[in-house]
Amino acid sequence: MSLCDATHINYIERMPYRLDLPLPARIIPAVTLVFFALGEIAGIFGAIMTKEPEGWIPVVLCGVALCVWWWVYLSLPYRIEFNGPEDIRFIALRRTVRTSAMQIQSLKKRGTGMYVLRHSAGKLNVNIQFTGFYEFLHDIKAANPAFETRGI
Repeated sequence: MSLCDATHINYIERMPYRLDLPLPARIIPAVTLVFFALGEIAGIFGAIMTKEPEGWIPVVLCGVALCVWWWVYLSLPYRIEFNGPEDIRFIALRRTVRTSAMQIQSLKKRGTGMYVLRHSAGKLNVNIQFTGFYEFLHDIKAANPAFETRGI
């Protein structure tokens, strides 16, 4: 293969795609979660001090909602590594999802700024404000013509 071949793309030298959010959009959700967690701890102490069984119901419900919110927040990818169509990694604080372009089925709008990426092993919530995200979508579409996008 010659250096002038336009179809050759060097995926190894490509930088990872990083979530490009303004500072307040990165800090406010984390600070809000911390304040709610502190409020939950205060609610637990308040329920213990009052010794009333009815006081535990809102504490438990808020605790469950807080755990779900943390779970979703820590599952959102902040970096995408594209090492070629056979090695794509979505890196979040809670986990790393490794897939290939052929396993990615669709990317559809879910809400304000949020999208659902479906792949053969499940689905992944993604914020599309990554640097070079449309280049990433183009590479997936080139490797997988069945890849479908909606709302982008």
